[in-house]
Amino acid sequence: MQGAVDRDSPVNISMPGCSGGRIVLVSGRDFELLVIGSGPAGQKASVQAAKLGRRVACVERRHMVGGVCVNTGTIPSKTLREAVVYLTGLSQREMYGASYRLKADITVTDLLQRTNRVIEREIDVIRDQLQRNHIELISGEARFVDPHTIDISVGGGAARVVTADKVVIAVGTRPARPAGVEFDDRTILDSDGLLNMEQIPGSLVVVGGGVIGIEYASMLAALGTKVTVVEKRARLLEFLDDEIVEGLMHHLRDRGVIFRLPEQVAAVEQAQNGTITHLASGKEIAADAVLYSAGRRGATEELDLDAAGLEADDRGRIPVGPTFRTNIDHIWAVGDVIGFPSLAATSMEQGRLAARDAFGESGGAMSESLPFGIYAIPEISFVGRSEQDLTAAGVPYEIGISRYRELARGQILGDLHGMLKLLVSSTDRRVLAVHALGTGATELVHIGQAVMALGRHRQLSRRRRFQLSDARRVLQGRCAGRRQQDRRACPAEASPARSPINRRLDVHIHGVVAPVPIQLAGAGGGEDFGAMEELQSREREISARSGEGRCAGCNDRGAGDELHARQLPVPVCDASQPWPPTETMTGSPSRSREGLP
Repeated sequence: MQGAVDRDSPVNISMPGCSGGRIVLVSGRDFELLVIGSGPAGQKASVQAAKLGRRVACVERRHMVGGVCVNTGTIPSKTLREAVVYLTGLSQREMYGASYRLKADITVTDLLQRTNRVIEREIDVIRDQLQRNHIELISGEARFVDPHTIDISVGGGAARVVTADKVVIAVGTRPARPAGVEFDDRTILDSDGLLNMEQIPGSLVVVGGGVIGIEYASMLAALGTKVTVVEKRARLLEFLDDEIVEGLMHHLRDRGVIFRLPEQVAAVEQAQNGTITHLASGKEIAADAVLYSAGRRGATEELDLDAAGLEADDRGRIPVGPTFRTNIDHIWAVGDVIGFPSLAATSMEQGRLAARDAFGESGGAMSESLPFGIYAIPEISFVGRSEQDLTAAGVPYEIGISRYRELARGQILGDLHGMLKLLVSSTDRRVLAVHALGTGATELVHIGQAVMALGRHRQLSRRRRFQLSDARRVLQGRCAGRRQQDRRACPAEASPARSPINRRLDVHIHGVVAPVPIQLAGAGGGEDFGAMEELQSREREISARSGEGRCAGCNDRGAGDELHARQLPVPVCDASQPWPPTETMTGSPSRSREGLP
């Protein structure tokens, strides 16, 4: 091969003995992929490209390995929440009284000790993941020189210039600071500055009722701080279901939180003993500190996007296409810098898909049903649309609500305010949405996501087994010891479809298996194991004579015996019966909104 190699294009050469006659060599640039940012999106984009055998580098500021997620955002705020719940003994007060606290005088040092330890561990994990995948981590601040060249300021006035075939921008966001507000990170601060506060304020004004503002407002209220939330809109968290927001506000008001809705902040000034917040309505609120939570903006100011042919909007966000490619063919943008939904888990998937698309690999598409989690106290989570969205779209639905105070588990956890809300289509029985408020809400919602992914509740009940109620756990535990005995006695009962341990406590109505809480006759509200034994005996008797197990009403295989074995007295499916049922039977759904768990 003669002549100079063109650094801007791949080199094609022929090798003897190769059936295709051609091997494509990589270009002469330093890296095949350069990722700017090491947050969830940047980290997964880097690892995915490395798994594809590419030369990858990741650029990140020296003190920000892991990005905003690890250093000032997701991880610190969630760790701070756990420290607050633990040290205040909040989850134990229903049992031991309102004065119960693990520590009487909680300090900032107590809270940040746990937070800093988690951050250090996470940074070590990320460094190890990048290192073992042979990804070069370059410490410094990056800016574009041209679409393929990046200048990296590495500190001390030194710089390193690197070139790359493809670039992924994953720089994340930073708190938006309104013009005219003098932030001192002591009395007037944003969400980043809150982690550096010197003492827990006795009173606090939170400007902005978004996710971050509500999370920190609930944490500080749990610590005993007098919190006032000022929001210019008529309601908080407009993307949430109205009933969930009402439950959250009721819970926070019990902790002394004051809401000023809708109110506009005209000015904030420092006073001798703290701050004074002036509202447009003429009100004045004195407080030790003011937390501005007025949204976030993309951290793109220092990137010199113009040099790469890119342009950000007025919030610093970069527009992208379905595969996260920008208007420049070899540049992708992922994570919070592209805007909604700005979730860590979603950002990881965006980074992975962008890296695969960059090298011509199919990665599929993002799921349409994304679970959202808000780590306030209490937790909030949902997947699907809200009641107001379904109503506006003209979608008919039914509501099922289960409240923590009605469950033994809620009593054990000390959470009597939580609730689980299901929205179910009244036409085809699909689960349209799951909304949860309370302890473990961000974990519980994934069961609902799995139901929705299968498309129909009936399909889930036939193919998956979840422990959705205390009563179901009792039956499973009671039946577990008999499983081996049943297998020896009857081979047919050993099959997964017919084994008592795998059967569900459901009511089969109109071709749909609907989960219900169990109230056996004579159980007296508790677990009557004698009644359980009777039920199991009746189950074997009816299963033996039910033949193929077809329901007499809808001729559905496998449904009849499940219904008949569990229902006393035994109803028959009626395909003409509306759903939910209008009659209430022992073990069947209630007519009230709180009948479905």
